[in-house]
Amino acid sequence: CCSVGVGTAVRIEDLTLVLRPRGGFQAADLGMGLVRANARVVWLAWLALVLPVALALNLAGWYLDTLWLAGLLLWWLKPVFERIPLYVISRAAFGQQVSVGQALRAQLHFGTDSLPGYLLWRRFGLARSLMMPVDMLEGGRQQLRRQRRNSLLSDYGMAALVTWLMLHFELLLLVGIIAMSGLMLPPDMLGDAARELWEIIRSGDNTYSSLAMNGLALV
Repeated sequence: CCSVGVGTAVRIEDLTLVLRPRGGFQAADLGMGLVRANARVVWLAWLALVLPVALALNLAGWYLDTLWLAGLLLWWLKPVFERIPLYVISRAAFGQQVSVGQALRAQLHFGTDSLPGYLLWRRFGLARSLMMPVDMLEGGRQQLRRQRRNSLLSDYGMAALVTWLMLHFELLLLVGIIAMSGLMLPPDMLGDAARELWEIIRSGDNTYSSLAMNGLALV
């Protein structure tokens, strides 16, 4: 048996994946394939957690006139939300199908001993996608987890590259949505819309634009 998260034992013979050496991009693609195969549970559980948190942060930011902080906090909490797909696909890899409710209830204890580090000194780690599964799925004492992370440092470059690529993908998606919004306007209105946007920026009243940017960042 091996450990997959807190309090869960699985049998290696239940593994539904083919064990073989994989390159960095193949391993990343395998993870994405597992997410696609379990998309319903992953997305519903993720949205059920993220949307209330996003709403609460934006309401608090609106009330305190610090909407920029709401967007920053939502981004900072990404490691908390990343536990959901990690939990679902780690069970699916061993043939265990979990429900949305089970995935949400598991967040109360899943990886909580490792989470503070990923919200503090490891928050900007480019290899978080590689190190978080080690800490949250394999368990064990801190010394053993440190040794395990050190043994995987040879793949640090690939993990950092994947993070770097995904960051640029997010930025391109954000810019693309903004550009598409401009294309929806009739050509004769583009000039007036640009001037109004510039006046809003100059006036310093960025409430609605901040809300829109927080919403786009969530998307």
